[in-house]
Amino acid sequence: MPSFADLTKELKEARSERMEQRTKPSVKRMIEAAAALVGADTSDFVVSAAYREAVRTIQEGQAIRLSAGETKRFLEALARPRRPTKAMKAMMARYAKTVENPIA
Repeated sequence: MPSFADLTKELKEARSERMEQRTKPSVKRMIEAAAALVGADTSDFVVSAAYREAVRTIQEGQAIRLSAGETKRFLEALARPRRPTKAMKAMMARYAKTVENPIA
């Protein structure tokens, strides 16, 4: 039997929010069957699966992916930084005036 790992159990907060959704009968039966197969409550199964997918989606959206050519150009640019232009110096001066802890 597959095991069930409820990732939401790690979150130390009360279950105070409610979610409801309509679904097709065949989808509901499939979810109930899967939850039963792993010995999980249907609600816990659905919430954990949705949470796991949400975490994956957010992580994927925050990752920067570069092709081999883009990676090469990026690393070359890091290896040979350009001197700041007048416009860049002016922008950094404005930034330093508006930000409490500016980057030096």
